[in-house]
Amino acid sequence: MTSIHRVGAALAAVVLLASCTTGGSKPGADRVLQLTSDLGIQKVGWAQVTSDQVWVRSVKDGAWQTATLTGKTSQVQGTESSDFGWKQVAPAELKVSDLEQAMTQHEQQCQQGLQGQVGATTTGALLSLVTCNQKVVSTAVSGAELAPIKQWDAVGIDTALKDVAAVQGPQARHLSFSTPKSGTVGGKLLVRDIGAPVTGVDGKPCMVTVTRFGTPDEALGTLDWAGCDQAEPFGDGTFARSEVSGAAIEQGLTKAASVMGIDPTDIGSFDVFSQKGVLRVQASAGDGVPAKAPSVTVPLG
Repeated sequence: MTSIHRVGAALAAVVLLASCTTGGSKPGADRVLQLTSDLGIQKVGWAQVTSDQVWVRSVKDGAWQTATLTGKTSQVQGTESSDFGWKQVAPAELKVSDLEQAMTQHEQQCQQGLQGQVGATTTGALLSLVTCNQKVVSTAVSGAELAPIKQWDAVGIDTALKDVAAVQGPQARHLSFSTPKSGTVGGKLLVRDIGAPVTGVDGKPCMVTVTRFGTPDEALGTLDWAGCDQAEPFGDGTFARSEVSGAAIEQGLTKAASVMGIDPTDIGSFDVFSQKGVLRVQASAGDGVPAKAPSVTVPLG
């Protein structure tokens, strides 16, 4: 099975177009419903469809399991060790038909290897990917394609904050931004967002990590859902996303850069978190940038 994911954590999604199926196959939406009906699965978090096979992930006995329909054969493939953090919804709520319609935009350019995925996020918003030969060609949240972000100015930061809030909800645990001058992410513009704890499938607290890329990552798309297994947050508590804005972060970065003796454009990464009830911004100088201090933490705003 091909799915879009970060190393060690699976990603979102579903669905291949009915018009892309061959040999008289049923539409993907019908095949997902057939699979869940055959196996008595009432709630799912994620699905993926190709022209000849569908997969779903559901929870059983405190763990995610993957089931597949190939031809007329439905079967459980096995139990997953990761907690993907997907919200469990009725199969029809994944709205596979809507995603199939969206995928028609890519079928002429991708006559082979076209597939789609959809997953129900913490908020219930649907995160979908369309891939062609394992390369992501579309990332959407609730059917809306995510716009590119060129730089971490106030507007770019606000765009990213809006997109991650749409899937993570109103509370956050940690925001970690990287700029092209960071030496750790290959020059990519991105933000990793750790959401407020939710209850995992094993009954324990789970913090979902998502990554919002400025421009689409070839393998992961514009928004990557990494599940609950990679969270290592700064700070000591959650905070309301409404307390954070692009303008406030930009102001904090200007202060931090002044203390470091560098230009704000030479910042390589910056983090937003809550420490003892106070929102803070920690900024670090870019790779190879001479600074009075390698990193500085200041109050937000």
